[in-house]
Amino acid sequence: MNADIIRKEEKEITGVGAAIAAGLQVKYWDSLKDVESKIKVDRVFKPAISDEVRKDRLSRWNQAVERSIGFGRN
Repeated sequence: MNADIIRKEEKEITGVGAAIAAGLQVKYWDSLKDVESKIKVDRVFKPAISDEVRKDRLSRWNQAVERSIGFGRN
């Protein structure tokens, strides 16, 4: 399930998403494909570990979280 993570140049992407949704609704754009070319990408992050290693680390992280619940309570 390795998937690239894309960071857009626009920092307020939530507002842009709302504007895109509105533009699609009123047929300013015909499809999402028409809009994709207008969104500039700042950086693409590619996973550097295998799915197996990622699953193992996530499992260990979840174990650590479970063990820490209630830690420090009186």
